[in-house]
Amino acid sequence: GALIMYTGNADGASSTERMRITSGGLVGIGESSPSFDVGNTGIHIGGASSPAIRLKSTTTGSGDWEIYADSASTGGLGFYEHQNNATYMYLSEGGLLGIGTSSPDGLVHAYSGNSGQTANSNANQLIAENSGNAGISIMSGASSLGNIYFSDSGSVNNGYVRYDHSTDQLKLKGESGILFLSQASSEKMRITSGGNVGILTSAPVANLEIEDGGTSNSIITK
Repeated sequence: GALIMYTGNADGASSTERMRITSGGLVGIGESSPSFDVGNTGIHIGGASSPAIRLKSTTTGSGDWEIYADSASTGGLGFYEHQNNATYMYLSEGGLLGIGTSSPDGLVHAYSGNSGQTANSNANQLIAENSGNAGISIMSGASSLGNIYFSDSGSVNNGYVRYDHSTDQLKLKGESGILFLSQASSEKMRITSGGNVGILTSAPVANLEIEDGGTSNSIITK
């Protein structure tokens, strides 16, 4: 059988179950049928209004945190800090992690303020958002490399953006060249894999080739 704990009248009338330990050793608080999808033992806390676990230090002004299951339609897991009355981290039901937001736009969304924009779906695995300046810092040793690599199934570094702290040089790599685009995504300049530079041409045949506004005139430097 199960061990069940109630609150209510001493005679048992109008009593309400608060906790039970099943014959299998599962503990339910606010849940009369505790169960688990991953583990086979533990504590199952149920409730209609964001059931939670609160961790509070007895030292004045120290940590006071609450981990809760959101009862809203988003159904996520929140980490709430009582001193500042704020949810600082939120894991959505779909597995998106928000830091500073309970409505992450992508896989990991670090939020400091509203930019007024939504992340592009082609680049939403890591988002840094702010209403003012925003950025990502890559911090390396004084003689080491800071890297952003672009990889696919055929290569671990088809392209990269690299800063070499030993020489204080910024390096760019593109397997078949590097292109520079305008706001309208039209190509304005390219550096080919052979080292030729083309301005307003996508197929430079010399070290430097500059097309004259799309006409047949061009400047070629060999």
